[in-house]
Amino acid sequence: MKKIFLFVFVISVLACSLDRSNPLDGTYDLSEPSGIQVQNIDNDFLIISWDRSSYADGYFIYRSEGYDLLYKKIEVIEQQPDSTLSYEDDDVELADNEYWYKLSIYKIVNGDSLEGYRSSPKSWGTGN
Repeated sequence: MKKIFLFVFVISVLACSLDRSNPLDGTYDLSEPSGIQVQNIDNDFLIISWDRSSYADGYFIYRSEGYDLLYKKIEVIEQQPDSTLSYEDDDVELADNEYWYKLSIYKIVNGDSLEGYRSSPKSWGTGN
């Protein structure tokens, strides 16, 4: 039993001295998207728009029916040159519900999507 404890202790000490830097740290600006606006259009649909990020390959859009409830990814928008950065959400029932949105930037790295920070929740008519 003492040998096992000693072995685990030595491995733990050695592991703590390893350099654990992320090779992507500082490489990409994956801060949350800016300029996010949510507009209610004739109670039929919502338009979410945001500012372009020069670092993004695209954006993830999340929706919730409450400010602090679970957010579900509803769309992936690939950034295209000279494209308008907006999403029309027509899968909503505005008469009875309030919808909140979060956006994040993603960057393709080695074939995988590296997601940045999610924005704070935004909705229409709330000053957000």
